[in-house]
Amino acid sequence: MLCEPGPEEWWLDDLATKLGMPPITLHAWASKGWVQGRRLSVPPHRWILHADPDQLAALRERRARPPGWYTHRYWQNAPDAPPADD
Repeated sequence: MLCEPGPEEWWLDDLATKLGMPPITLHAWASKGWVQGRRLSVPPHRWILHADPDQLAALRERRARPPGWYTHRYWQNAPDAPPADD
């Protein structure tokens, strides 16, 4: 197994710094599958995340959204959701 990031791969902490966000938030996103990566099988089991320029832009957009935005959109657009009070 490769223990160093390859092309367009980042250590989790380095990507968090690049995106200007807390590493714990990026860790949660990796755990949820919102950012693709791999976790090393050797201690300290660090994350190596994949992010090309398009993915960096998508992650910045996700970071700019308010908390709960994606959950709200999911429920708002669900087929059996009650009508929105606009």
